[in-house]
Amino acid sequence: LNCVAALRDYYTKLLYLPSMNGSLSRSELPLIINTPGWVKGIGYDLLVDMLKCIGPTHVVKINISSRSKNLPAGAFWLEDDDAASINLIEISSARKDSYNRSVLVQKEARLIRELRLIAYFRQCFPSDMNVTTIKELAHALACHPPYQVPISRIRIRHLHCQALLEASTSQRTCYM
Repeated sequence: LNCVAALRDYYTKLLYLPSMNGSLSRSELPLIINTPGWVKGIGYDLLVDMLKCIGPTHVVKINISSRSKNLPAGAFWLEDDDAASINLIEISSARKDSYNRSVLVQKEARLIRELRLIAYFRQCFPSDMNVTTIKELAHALACHPPYQVPISRIRIRHLHCQALLEASTSQRTCYM
């Protein structure tokens, strides 16, 4: 939580810029915090503490069709008298079936991790290359030529080396 407060303070320092007359003027850049799936256990507790620490003015809460998997309604992290100062926007699920009912789309942690890996490593390839599965990614990475450095271009520099007192001057030992 100390790191969250430090990031908020750093962001606030960047957000308030000195104006021409020397006073601080507020820029219109929002601080956006994405908390995917922090609705249970320690994730929920961390989210509540983080929201209390940051003190947001606007919160957008995106709900899914399964009510048990949503955060509590309203400004759940504040006391009732403080909740009026928050601009809270709640958005319901956009997924609908043929009967216009909300449909919960399963997102397993394994699949989300896989998508993040694919998105990260796709940066190595041209944008017209179609990489959508882990198998395609593995094949593309295996076909990708490795970065090569000629051995003659490598220079070794010893940092934080100590010579043993009993060692001769021609023998050095490096502790890293």
